[in-house]
Amino acid sequence: MVRLHYCESLFLGSRLLVEPATVVDIGSGPGFPGIPVAILRPDLKVTLLESNARKCVFLREASRNLPNVRIINARSEACKEHFNWAIARAVAIPEVVKSGLAPNFALLISKADVLPGWEVVDLPWGSNRVVSVSRETVSRET
Repeated sequence: MVRLHYCESLFLGSRLLVEPATVVDIGSGPGFPGIPVAILRPDLKVTLLESNARKCVFLREASRNLPNVRIINARSEACKEHFNWAIARAVAIPEVVKSGLAPNFALLISKADVLPGWEVVDLPWGSNRVVSVSRETVSRET
């Protein structure tokens, strides 16, 4: 549990830009990777985007003492904001990239989901990987 949820989230957070940025965690669910990233990186403004209202209630309670976190109860297609980075795990990658929410992505995905040209960083303890990609490297066909 520690490796799968916390360590992977923290590893992903360490891959984001050093300067202050806005980040959206698409499909936040129980708050991974968004909440650990917000704790690791208080310089980031982290938005947890979750379509399930019940999960949003939990996210509000779990992030109550994190001033750099806010929750939006909506699907990614309905969100009209723009962010510097989009992060996600267990979400359909084409939907994340097509969402238009951010020009840069840091995703926790499996080997089967990696597309050509994406920067891949293997995690030292498992099969999941961190993938960093900017919109400029993703062709329309991809």
